[in-house]
Amino acid sequence: MTKEMYSQEELKVFKAKILEEVEKAEYDVASLTDKRGEVGRRSDHNGSYGDDSKADQILMQTSALLEKKQNYLQKLQAALLRIENNSYGIDRSTGQLISKERLLAEPTAISTI
Repeated sequence: MTKEMYSQEELKVFKAKILEEVEKAEYDVASLTDKRGEVGRRSDHNGSYGDDSKADQILMQTSALLEKKQNYLQKLQAALLRIENNSYGIDRSTGQLISKERLLAEPTAISTI
C-alpha cells in the first residue's frame, strides 16, 4: 500500500522550510523595492548612475528580479495553504506523493519529476 499523504510531523518540517523561504523572499522583495526606488531617484537627479540608459538598464533588471521574487513569494504562500488543506506534496496531475527530497529542494513543487 502506498502512502497517500504526509504525516502532520512531516508537514511541520515542510512548513518550517517554507516559512524560512518566505522570510528570505520578503527580505529580498523589500530590498529590491528599495533599490528600484533609489535607482529611479538617482536617475531623476543625475545621480551616480551616469547616463539614463545605464539607470534604465539597472531599473529594468531590478524590476525583473523583484517580479520574480514576488511570484516566488506567492507560490510559497500557496504552498502554506496546501499544508493547511492537507494537500501539500500531492502531485496535482497524478495524485501521487511528491518525494520528500524534491519538496525540501523545491518547497513550491506541485508535481513529481
